[in-house]
Amino acid sequence: MDKVVEIGGPQTLNRSINAARFGGHIALIGVLTGTAGDVRTVGILRKGIRLDGVYVGSRSMLVEMLGVMTAAGLRPVIDSTFEFDQAHEAFRRLESGAHFGKIVIHV
Repeated sequence: MDKVVEIGGPQTLNRSINAARFGGHIALIGVLTGTAGDVRTVGILRKGIRLDGVYVGSRSMLVEMLGVMTAAGLRPVIDSTFEFDQAHEAFRRLESGAHFGKIVIHV
């Protein structure tokens, strides 16, 4: 795989390392399996894998951020909106890379 999104943590990270290609990228987003485990780091080195930790913060941090955005009048840039039955078109728009801003699917 060129890019792996790893949400499990140490209990599944070795599988992601095995799945990543030489020079691949792993985005470690979650630790659903906890924080302790036997991660074989030699696989990262041998394959030249880039491993990035992505921390999204807590719910209270999100609430605080949204409050600041609201107070400042910040609004997301919306590129395009689609109805739910047009979701396939929305994903094509995203895949094209021609969008600027968010793509919204109404549910």
